[in-house]
Amino acid sequence: MEFNDIYLYTLNMAVVVVFIGALIGCVIPVIPGPTMLAVMVLIHKLCFSEILPWGVVVFCAIIACLTQVGDFLLSWLGAKKYGATWRGAVGAVIGSVVAIFIPPQFITIFVFPFIFALGFEYIACSDFNKSVKAGWGAFLGGIIAMVFKVICCFAMIVAFTMYVF
Repeated sequence: MEFNDIYLYTLNMAVVVVFIGALIGCVIPVIPGPTMLAVMVLIHKLCFSEILPWGVVVFCAIIACLTQVGDFLLSWLGAKKYGATWRGAVGAVIGSVVAIFIPPQFITIFVFPFIFALGFEYIACSDFNKSVKAGWGAFLGGIIAMVFKVICCFAMIVAFTMYVF
């Protein structure tokens, strides 16, 4: 086995580990799963330029950017869909951002958008039932965002593996 083969084998094993970490990162918000995946695809391209076309790298970068935007946007849209004012929707986004920094993130990423949307909506309209409904929408938006990230990661993994493995 030549050095180049060992190098390729090692890099491919690192890619598989990053794939697993990226999928975990779709659920745990501290780990930027789709971004990790896109960076690993770029590293693979830079190390073995003849294997992977640039189109796959660009595709993965675009998908990673979309997941970052979608993560916050879906909480916003979830709150708005369930009748939140702009204040409740902003609360959902702020809750998503704050949840990144408060452990345990697996729990706070779902609870904080709900709490912040509820709180901001209650400040805006003083109707607790409407506020709970807005919080519920933010919670559902967060769940949909998580599913969206998992689907996007699988799309990147499929695009990568079509050329490499």
